[in-house]
Amino acid sequence: MPGSWNELTPDALLRVAQLAGDERSVADFKLKALLKITGLRLVERNPVVVDGELHYYLRTPGKNVYLVTVDEINDVIDYLDFMFDYEEKKGQVTCVLSSKLTKNLIGAVRVGDEIWHGPADGLSNLKTGEYIRAETCLHHFNTRKNINYLFMLFATLWRPAAEKPISTDIREPFDDGLVEDRAMKVKKVPHDVLLASLLFFSGCRKMLSEKFEHASSGKKGGKEDVFMSFMRMVNGLANNDVTKHEAVRQSYLMEMMVTIDEMARQAEEMEKKLKKNK
Repeated sequence: MPGSWNELTPDALLRVAQLAGDERSVADFKLKALLKITGLRLVERNPVVVDGELHYYLRTPGKNVYLVTVDEINDVIDYLDFMFDYEEKKGQVTCVLSSKLTKNLIGAVRVGDEIWHGPADGLSNLKTGEYIRAETCLHHFNTRKNINYLFMLFATLWRPAAEKPISTDIREPFDDGLVEDRAMKVKKVPHDVLLASLLFFSGCRKMLSEKFEHASSGKKGGKEDVFMSFMRMVNGLANNDVTKHEAVRQSYLMEMMVTIDEMARQAEEMEKKLKKNK
């Protein structure tokens, strides 16, 4: 049994992504995921009563058949709790699928006649401009529920190989102007692959917010367009010098996050000192 998102096999991840796209109970989700991860299969036979309990038939990949109870199955599927976050509100506990996947288990994907490659584990080779576009696509996908933004998110992160790949990135350099046209090609990519890429990006975002907690602790939920928010961030990093905007967008995401995190930390310390001296 895997103990984390990063321990899933590529096939198991695609199955989880497929299940995530359907509306189903948590127990049903866990059971379906368990069967894929372990290779177990439910045998289509009527359950039997043993010692006063209903038992169901399960077949292992080795073709052995066992009788198990619902309680025994529930004990095993609880090992998949790492896939969820549990929140308590007004006395009610809600369970939400929460990706913590930071390993690119998807790999290369065929898109039409081309092979496209995704980013490195943890988005370690993403450029700032690429991340801004991905974040904007994700925001619009979540708020507008328009699948075209999922196509655009994939077309941002996955790209054909460069003619002369560099050591840190096999993909061709990011070109924001190509995203919308390439998104049209992504429509033929299997839906579970697209959802898996969404789980990967979401898991990496969560990792970044935990790693750079100062940069992620600012006010959220404002009405300003998310793209404009990032443009203001770029302008701030460029010290209001428009000639330096492109250099900021071409910087690596991790370098940018370190800078913003340190700036936010210093600002928080300054604010505390000012309050203390009042």
